[in-house]
Amino acid sequence: MTVDFAAVLHAPDNSAHYGEENPTFKIEVEVTDPTTGDKATLPCGVFTVSVSENASILIKNKSHAQCSSSIANDADEYRYLPWTSTSYDLSNYIGYEVTLNVINHDCLVRACNTICAGGHESYGYFRAETRKLQLIPDVCGNKNYATITAPRGFVSYTWSRSDGRPVELLDPNDPTVAKIPVAYLIKDVVYTCVVRDATGCSQVSLTTKADPITINPNFTYTNDCSGLVHFTNTSTIV
Repeated sequence: MTVDFAAVLHAPDNSAHYGEENPTFKIEVEVTDPTTGDKATLPCGVFTVSVSENASILIKNKSHAQCSSSIANDADEYRYLPWTSTSYDLSNYIGYEVTLNVINHDCLVRACNTICAGGHESYGYFRAETRKLQLIPDVCGNKNYATITAPRGFVSYTWSRSDGRPVELLDPNDPTVAKIPVAYLIKDVVYTCVVRDATGCSQVSLTTKADPITINPNFTYTNDCSGLVHFTNTSTIV
């Protein structure tokens, strides 16, 4: 499952809030055992961002966005979490119920012996989908090289191959597509791509092969002199 999320947090420098009192955006992935009903949080299944937690990944920049609200018109009072992706391997949880909890709150204050919303703002956005995390080889698209494409949305891609040769990229600015020259396209070599998400917690190792394909064309025909020619295709693909 891949989750994309972003946040805008109102956090002026003169704020007197601490810890979870600050405007906060949080996601949590929980699974429920279909047999026992037990609930558990996935490894790396919790991500929280506020001015007091994971604050280093927030952006404070007037040019990043322009904010205008009844609370504040100064963009410097806001922190921005750009669109960020994280992925979870659910292959061990087939048949489980998966719950994505998204918590978004503005500052919290104590009043009348209880906790209530304060005067700052917090905006959260998210999108989630389940999809296959796999490498897709293409050994037929070009005579000079093959490609292997990794899923997009991660911040780090580390490529390797089982025979120790280096793996080059099709485009140096795009780490999602590996390029394998035909001369180094060797049968049974395993290609690995370790992808890491922006939270710094989750990583997935994906593997595939890109065996060369050899086409051996072979046709026979018979002519029965009636104007019909019968072709038999005995070509093979190895």
